[in-house]
Amino acid sequence: MGALTCRVCRNEEGNTTFHAREMMFGTREEFLYFECASCGCVQIAEIPECIDRYYPSEYYSFTKGDYVAPGRLSIFLKKQLVSHYSGQRNILGMLLSLRYRNELPWLTEELANRELRMLDVGCGNGRTLNQLFSAGYRRLSGIDQYVEGDLEYPNGVRISRIGIEEVRPEFDVVMFHQSFEHMPDPAGTLREAHRILAPGGHLIIRSPTVSSFAWRKYRSNWVQLDPPRHFFLHSTMSMRLLATEAGFQLGKVVHDSTDFQFAGSEAYLLDIPLKEYYAGREIFSPAQKKHFSREAERLNRISDGDSACFYLQKPH
Repeated sequence: MGALTCRVCRNEEGNTTFHAREMMFGTREEFLYFECASCGCVQIAEIPECIDRYYPSEYYSFTKGDYVAPGRLSIFLKKQLVSHYSGQRNILGMLLSLRYRNELPWLTEELANRELRMLDVGCGNGRTLNQLFSAGYRRLSGIDQYVEGDLEYPNGVRISRIGIEEVRPEFDVVMFHQSFEHMPDPAGTLREAHRILAPGGHLIIRSPTVSSFAWRKYRSNWVQLDPPRHFFLHSTMSMRLLATEAGFQLGKVVHDSTDFQFAGSEAYLLDIPLKEYYAGREIFSPAQKKHFSREAERLNRISDGDSACFYLQKPH
């Protein structure tokens, strides 16, 4: 294979190649990746032709489960949590944010309006959309090309099996929650997001990032690399380049990593697939788990966690 060209900045010089194994399901199939010496983006050298086979029905984001309508108390608490995240500080919301750290932590004051038209791209089973519905949002749509078919929940939340290029404008918010790294053409995807957003609209990208301690420490055993499903693992620089090229303004970047960056990566170092870890195999002591959580919090504070939320905006 000749020189590998970065698909983000077109750099060909000094790019570093390495092999990484499929370890979510433990097939241990190897794939060639490379790290761009210029913008820092890590990307797969060649996208598999039959990528669908790496998304079996048991893939975590496809499991629909039984829908349970939230009760009045649950809806009230979720609204307090959203109010807290969106700048309307309240004691109950603060306490809930400590207890439910994975419940909509990316919401900001700009996103507090529950009349916003929101599209979740690569939404899987629609978990985030159903959380938003419980919090009072109603103008919600989801798309995912890898789900078996269109989905509709009893609350009216719909998920369509289409790509973003098939979506008609316009939305106030477009979101990629741990899905942007699965896009084979990130530059084209951002152009499509720009097309369907209203002027002044917001683009939210929550994604693993190589601008992180975990990538530097674990490299090919980094759990968020997830070959071959993750095509591009962006740095802050490569994300800024893509955003500017597509006509967006990149605002703040908030690191929101968890202890998963350590637990999953350490399991891979022990040659233990994620599937076994998810099945309840005990690998780490309570003290180790506590250390992983504290270290994740510390890394987020210094903007070095392995997952981040990138806030982009389409100019008016």
